[in-house]
Amino acid sequence: MHVSEGRFESKSTRDRGQVLVVELKGPGVYTFVLHATAFNGTFNPENITIYAYYARAELPEAVPSWSVENGSVIYGPHAMVSVSWNITPVEELPDIMAYETQLSIMKGIYLRFEGSIDPAEDTLEAGWYENVGRCEDYIYVWLRKGMKVYIEVGWIGPLTDIDVFCWPPGVEQTFDNSLLGEATATLNNPEKGTFVAPVTGNYTIGIDWYGGPASELPVPYYVIVSTLRGFTISGLGGEATIDTSIMGSNGTFLLNTTLLTGTNVEYKSNITVTAYNFFPPSVEIIYPRPGDVVNGTVLIQWRAEDPNVPDETLTFDLYVSFDGGTTWLPLAYQLQRTSYEWDTRPSSWRGIEFCNETMIRVVVSDGKAEREDVSGPFTVDNRPPAPPAEEKPVPQPVVLRPEAVIGIGAAIGAGVAAGVAYVMLKRKREAELTVPTAWAS
Repeated sequence: MHVSEGRFESKSTRDRGQVLVVELKGPGVYTFVLHATAFNGTFNPENITIYAYYARAELPEAVPSWSVENGSVIYGPHAMVSVSWNITPVEELPDIMAYETQLSIMKGIYLRFEGSIDPAEDTLEAGWYENVGRCEDYIYVWLRKGMKVYIEVGWIGPLTDIDVFCWPPGVEQTFDNSLLGEATATLNNPEKGTFVAPVTGNYTIGIDWYGGPASELPVPYYVIVSTLRGFTISGLGGEATIDTSIMGSNGTFLLNTTLLTGTNVEYKSNITVTAYNFFPPSVEIIYPRPGDVVNGTVLIQWRAEDPNVPDETLTFDLYVSFDGGTTWLPLAYQLQRTSYEWDTRPSSWRGIEFCNETMIRVVVSDGKAEREDVSGPFTVDNRPPAPPAEEKPVPQPVVLRPEAVIGIGAAIGAGVAAGVAYVMLKRKREAELTVPTAWAS
């Protein structure tokens, strides 16, 4: 679009549609330019029709409806966020409709500053920075080494030109030392550039007024400093949903949505949420338990839980201690099962004959966090059985039939023997009698 008293302002529709909506800024001559970016080769030249119409209506109102409120804390393991746009149709602007919804989730630093180039506050020096040696305004931001930084500076004033520079701490502030280079020293509005922070510290952003007519002063401007990184998904129409676990960590995230209308008119909204999708695992040893006595081959058993399974795989490291937990010796690494056969015999690896201070430790990992459980002390006893104790001989009783008692009685005396025999026979009748060995001698 070309305004009769201003310079060229481009508003491309590109792949967003073939309808250009322009707000008229006043009377004048407006020129619409159609620029072909590619041809399919079938027809050359292409037959193209351009039409324009004038509408007095305001742009349609579009209101986003989020599934969660700004500042919400949400929990996974797959915490979803949705947005739905409600656009009010305008009869005079039928081409503006809910065509596509973009939804982004990002994490990092996002800073926005606003200011102005004002001769009442700034000493204005027009011209190339290297000749002037200073900027009209400066902004300072703290950045960490390795951050991927995006800087954007835009202003109001079609004939004003502003250049932007950024210097790391401790360097001379020359054009050559600017991390943005020539990318932000152009005629573009806004100026945009990126760099990777070489060190950690406070960075200086210089806003340099290259020049412009006095009639446009003071010139309001904005500065965006962003290290946001993330993912974007798209949905047809006015709805889109994103799984916040796509970020791969817990944290506070910025969600941006853009409603594309099939024209150059767009609607935007954003919220911030704190999402917890990743949880540490837990583990509990089932056997052996404190106080147990084991020997031979022992089946060590445990149970583990993790809300992120099966998205994550749990692995287990197993250790044994023979001194009550002071030192630990590895039994097995990277197990993916919840049991392990341990040969405790002295002849095997990690075996022992006897220990009453034995302990077992299981460490579980989900790749992001580790947890552990310890069981013991218990006893490992692989000692051979003790030999049986030597037994002393014990006098054995003599079993006599009743008639033998009668015979003994006869040897002692007929009267006494008869009495004994009578009593014994009376009590035992036909049963066997037991008498002390001394009687039988």
